[in-house]
Amino acid sequence: MESEVGFDPKLLVFGSTSFDNLTTPMDRQQVAGGAGYYSACAASFFTKVKFLSNIGLDFPSQYVGLIERLGVDVSDVSFGGNCARFHITYEDFQDANYDFIDFGVCKEPVVIPESAKQIKNVHFATLNSDILLDSIDVLGKRKIYSMDSHSSVFKLFPDQFVESISRVKVLFLNHEEARMISCRNNVSDTIDELLSVGPEIVVIKQGKHGAVVGSKKFSFKVPTLNALQVVDPTGAGDCFSASFAGYLAQSKKRMTLNSVFEGLMHASAVSALVIQDFGPNKLFSVSRKDISNVMDTASCGVDLDLEKAVANY
Repeated sequence: MESEVGFDPKLLVFGSTSFDNLTTPMDRQQVAGGAGYYSACAASFFTKVKFLSNIGLDFPSQYVGLIERLGVDVSDVSFGGNCARFHITYEDFQDANYDFIDFGVCKEPVVIPESAKQIKNVHFATLNSDILLDSIDVLGKRKIYSMDSHSSVFKLFPDQFVESISRVKVLFLNHEEARMISCRNNVSDTIDELLSVGPEIVVIKQGKHGAVVGSKKFSFKVPTLNALQVVDPTGAGDCFSASFAGYLAQSKKRMTLNSVFEGLMHASAVSALVIQDFGPNKLFSVSRKDISNVMDTASCGVDLDLEKAVANY
C-alpha cells in the first residue's frame, strides 16, 4: 500500500492489532481489536494518523479497509505471521476476564520507516517496554511522546517500564496499574510519585468514574460522559488516551490547564461512543459532529465546567 499523495500525518501511533472474541451481557462477537488499532481509529477524528503495527496474515482484510476509510495511513504496517488473538468475557461490563491470549506477531519489534521519524507527536498504545524503548531510541528525543500501558507490561518488564515512563511527556494508566507501579494508595500521592519519575502529565483512568489528571502545575477530575447504551467496554481506555494525543497534535496547543481539559473532554466523548457497539465498529459510523453532540451538556447531563473539575479533584 502507498501513502496518499500529500498526506502529512501529525501523529504516529504504535500498537497491537488483533482479532478478538468478545462476550458481554449483550452478545458475543468476533471483531478487530488491539490497543493500537483502537488508538489509530480514535485519534483519526482529530488529526492525520500514521499507524505502525504488526498484523497477522489471518487478520480480516475488511478491517484494514475500514481503518483506511477513516484516513489512517497504514502504508508501513507490517503483514506476516499469525494475528494476535484475545478471548475476553465481561460479566458486568466492568472486569474483563481474559480466557485466551495469543500475542502472535505482535511479540515482534515494530519496523520504523524513515518517514515516521519526521513526525513530532508519537503515541504508544500498550507496547512491551523493550520494544517501546527501542522505538524511542530510533525516533530520537525531540518528540512529544504519550504512552498508555497495562499492568501485564509492568509485571513482565518492571525496570524497562520505569525507564520508559521516564521518557514520555504524557502517561496514561488505569487506577489499579497506577497503584501497583507507584506503591501508593492515595490518588494524589500516586500522581506525585509518577510525576517524579519524569512525565509532565499523568492521567489515571477510573472507568465509569472518569479520570484524574495531575501535573506539577495543575490537577483536576475528568467526568465520564454518558453513553446511550453500553454494549462492549473493550477499547474505551485506548480510545480515551489516543483521542487526547490526536487532539493536541492537531491543535498544536501547549499543554496548559485549559488545553488539557479540553482535549480530555473530547477524548471522553469518543470513549462514550465506542462502547455503544462491539469492538471499534461504532467508530466507523460516527463523525466529529457526533463527538460534539456527546459533549453537549444538554444531551449528556454532565457539567463541563473547568472550575468545577478542578474543585472536584
